[in-house]
Amino acid sequence: MNIQIMLKLLNTLEQLRKHERWSRQQLEAYQTKALHDLRQYAYERSPFYQDFHKGLTERPYRNYQYLQKR
Repeated sequence: MNIQIMLKLLNTLEQLRKHERWSRQQLEAYQTKALHDLRQYAYERSPFYQDFHKGLTERPYRNYQYLQKR
């Protein structure tokens, strides 16, 4: 096995083990940031989401309208 792959795997494992002991507050903070980052990525790269959520980028996720398949 490639040594670089093995080192990356061990680093990832170490990071995951740190997350095992997170408090509820830490987990919720991580999820909030991850969701914000994902929304930002989508808004910057997707004309559809730029239009669909126009003016709502800072609104809490719970207040968004849901995209429904027809």
